[in-house]
Amino acid sequence: MFKATITNLVLACLFMAAPAQAMEEIASGWLDNKAVGGYDTVAYHTQDEAVNGKDAFRSVWKATAWYFASEENLNAFEATPEKYAPQYGGYCAWNMAQGKLLQGAPTVWHIEDGKLYLYADQAAKDKWMLKRKGLIAVADRKFPELVVKWKPIER
Repeated sequence: MFKATITNLVLACLFMAAPAQAMEEIASGWLDNKAVGGYDTVAYHTQDEAVNGKDAFRSVWKATAWYFASEENLNAFEATPEKYAPQYGGYCAWNMAQGKLLQGAPTVWHIEDGKLYLYADQAAKDKWMLKRKGLIAVADRKFPELVVKWKPIER
């Protein structure tokens, strides 16, 4: 019982220290800082599937680690990261349209008009797909309101 109380206090302090509703622009793991769970974002576009990236093909963009299955995919991403990065920084598109930040699952996705969208689960994707044209405009508007914009470190 004592352990649970200490854990709850630590968690409460962590959440109180963060600004309400504000998150990083790119969704990543708390411990590993991997974008899209380490999946290769170029492969969604070129292979039409979710492919795990490899440690040998790693890049850092917007202070987040991105992993790729090949050097070719790494080079494509580094040339035009905005083309391959998921919409809404990898947060769930459906939840973004609802004004909520929830990390997207790398295995629940679709590409529309050359843009990669991730979803928390299949139910979220199904809801999004029914009204996606209208929801894209809503989510596009809400994304900047819900995240802290990444700014490069000035040297």
